[in-house]
Amino acid sequence: MFRSFHQGLVLLGFIAAVGLASPVRAATPEAQALGQEIGSILLEAADFKAVISKAMTEESASMGDFNFRPNWKQLLVDAMVEETEHDIPALKRLFGRSFAENLTIEQLRAGVVIMRDPAVQAAIAAGASGRPAPTTRPTRQTEKVINSPAGQSFLEKLGHLDTVMSGLENDFIAEIIPGAFRRFADKAEAAEAARTATQ
Repeated sequence: MFRSFHQGLVLLGFIAAVGLASPVRAATPEAQALGQEIGSILLEAADFKAVISKAMTEESASMGDFNFRPNWKQLLVDAMVEETEHDIPALKRLFGRSFAENLTIEQLRAGVVIMRDPAVQAAIAAGASGRPAPTTRPTRQTEKVINSPAGQSFLEKLGHLDTVMSGLENDFIAEIIPGAFRRFADKAEAAEAARTATQ
């Protein structure tokens, strides 16, 4: 079950990589706002709920047979997906905090311009869903920022896929798992009550 979160997060791993790329610094209000915007854009563009839903559905095959209650497997998948959707604002804050604490203000400003570009968002969406990258190019303004030193360093930090998952994966799991288990318990109890009522 936990592997499914890893699979889903790996698809967005370039986001988490910033947490290892530079030392943590105190975030100013501007940095916090910029980091929050970048985190929000990335999660929305990648459709994080769909990423987790796909990963959980694929993972359900290895969750065990649940022979005693075959419907519980789908209930657990549904609970995980629903809790992920519920926790999206908190997940955005986690990403935003990581960006704000680990990027310079110049990198954050460049990152917001880059991530606001529709072509960049389309590329993120394609990557998260496993589709080929679109051929649409960023605007001239965005390309200018991309080619700047701040833009280049921002993108470089997003490209360290070998260092993804440290820190944020555990925070994501800790955010989602308790609520998901509560949702599963409610679903399982309701299913049991319905089953008993028909006997």
